[in-house]
Amino acid sequence: MTKNWRFWAALTGVAIVALMLGNLGTGLVSATTTYSVAINETGLPSGTSWTAVFNGVTNSGTGTSLTYSGLSAGSYCYTVTSPVSGSPSTTRYAAYSTYGCITVPNQLTVTDPFTTQYSVTFGVTPVSSGSAYPGTNWYTNDSTIEIQSAATYGYAFHDWTATKTSNFVLAVPTRAATELTVLGTGTVTAHFNATKYATTFTEVGLPTGTAWSVVYGGTSYLSSTSTVATGSHGAGSIAWTVASVALPHGVSYAASPASGSMSVPYLTTQTIVFVKQFSVTIATNPASSGSTTPGVGSAYYTNGTNLPITAWDSGTWQFSGWSSSNAAILGINSKTTAGTNATIAGTGTLTAKFVSGTACTTCSLTFYEVGLPTGTGWGVGFNGNQYTTKNGSIAVTGLTAAASWSAYSPLGSGQYGVQYYPESQTASGYWYFGETASITFVYVKEYYVTMAVNPQYSGAGVSYGSGWYVAGSQSTNSAVGTASYKFSSWTASNANLTLTAAGKASTAFTVKGPATLTANFVVPTATAHYVEYGLPKGTTWGVSLSGQNYYSASPWINVTGVPYGSYGWSASTTMYGGKGVQWDALDTSGGIAVPTEAYVAVVYAKEFQVTFQTGGTVGGTISPSGTAYYLGNTILPLMAENGTGVPFSAWSKTVTTGTITFSSTKASTYVTIDGAGTVTGTFT
Repeated sequence: MTKNWRFWAALTGVAIVALMLGNLGTGLVSATTTYSVAINETGLPSGTSWTAVFNGVTNSGTGTSLTYSGLSAGSYCYTVTSPVSGSPSTTRYAAYSTYGCITVPNQLTVTDPFTTQYSVTFGVTPVSSGSAYPGTNWYTNDSTIEIQSAATYGYAFHDWTATKTSNFVLAVPTRAATELTVLGTGTVTAHFNATKYATTFTEVGLPTGTAWSVVYGGTSYLSSTSTVATGSHGAGSIAWTVASVALPHGVSYAASPASGSMSVPYLTTQTIVFVKQFSVTIATNPASSGSTTPGVGSAYYTNGTNLPITAWDSGTWQFSGWSSSNAAILGINSKTTAGTNATIAGTGTLTAKFVSGTACTTCSLTFYEVGLPTGTGWGVGFNGNQYTTKNGSIAVTGLTAAASWSAYSPLGSGQYGVQYYPESQTASGYWYFGETASITFVYVKEYYVTMAVNPQYSGAGVSYGSGWYVAGSQSTNSAVGTASYKFSSWTASNANLTLTAAGKASTAFTVKGPATLTANFVVPTATAHYVEYGLPKGTTWGVSLSGQNYYSASPWINVTGVPYGSYGWSASTTMYGGKGVQWDALDTSGGIAVPTEAYVAVVYAKEFQVTFQTGGTVGGTISPSGTAYYLGNTILPLMAENGTGVPFSAWSKTVTTGTITFSSTKASTYVTIDGAGTVTGTFT
């Protein structure tokens, strides 16, 4: 019995030691539990390589899942490289979520959907004719965007085209602002046409039915009416000339102005004043005896001109007098004075008569004036000396050598805006010893006309500035607008100016006294067009332009009378449709430059109200959570994270949502939003 007890005691001790050793060995070699995490993708073409970084470890692959093993329990963050290049290079794939964090082992999978994107190039033709918005970029497949075009000055929008029509859906290709649905890669081009402007020349002064012509931009245009229409031309500065019109019997009409340039579209009309002229011949008798100023020969002179004429003696011929072939139309002021003037009222011949004789050895020279009011002081500079008088003549005697002379000019009359100026032929000259005994200064009355612009600092202007104009003369001026101001009308400060066409940018005016001629400009206006896409028919929507609100139940809001310039606008942001449906503007505000950007497209996208909630045992969490509105067809990642002892069970949805689809048994999946309702992540 003693032996048995000892045996069992020994055996028990061995067992206890063995058990202790066994427990010790188990504690030394057992490993901590580890986990594997899978990052899944959807949307990439089969065989496409993609990359993710999890806990600092980078994995790449061509399958739908990237696995990270040997992970202990804890929190980890990850990134998904995006975008992923496709083939061809104009296609790529963008991850919905490129960054996130999970808790292991509560969540062991992540699903990240990729969407296809296409490179879309926006262009314009011709080059520099305008711009196209939103510009070259990457756009998500089957997305709808608003596109707009803006023409530069001198061009107008025509239409939109796409290089491959199957890749794009243009809502209304002929509208400057419309919507574009992107289904593939390619180029969308805004086409512009050069704006054409009709230009017109109007004549004043020609006899009815007289033919006249204009050379405009190198092309000749002929008319027998009072206007010449040059047709339509593009914007720019276009040179023009108008020729004089010669009629029988020594009559001609000279164009004033005879040349210039028309700045289109700021100036599209030009008035031409035709001034009647007569052919007058200057002659000597005997022929080649003495000389004259103007010289011997024929020339055209404006009707009513006081023409200064001077006869010059030669060494063996002395002036004896002037004669006129028709005294009624060529009136000579003093037939016995070598220097005088003739009033031109028709065609004919003025003859300086000379007799044989020798020049004086000590001569006298008398200066006369014509045209000044009685008692007006005038004078002459002769041979360095100054002579003045208020009478009609100045005599200089005892002359033994030639000398230069000049008339005093201009001469005031004591009235504001009135002066007398010697005609160019009698303003100055050189007297040759013994050649003539008299010189006549012909003074012409002039009025000062001030040219003004209203508004004063508008940037607009006129072709000809302020200056002196011959009394009774007819002149022209043209108002030149700008991109911000257009011509409205001409106004005269008083009755001293008579206008032929106050409502035309180019007009003729007759000067009867001092006055101010004002070109009035106004800020041009245009219509701003807003068009909406996406709202149910009959939905009232609105825009705000420069603080003013406009509403419509049709797709169009047309704001008229908008002055040229730049403005900010905003659109009604959210339109509620009830039952968890609303429409939200993709672009709620922007800028518009009138008139080049006359159209704006406002695209409304349908959105659904979806509530994400947890169900079952309390303790798990989901992402996203709460209630929000989501664009239709949005692909949204779903993540369910277990709580302590609370594992994820399944996803469910309300019956009314119907169109919300997903893989319901995976903790990490995705949902396509195209209906309103509730999505529940259940934990058990």
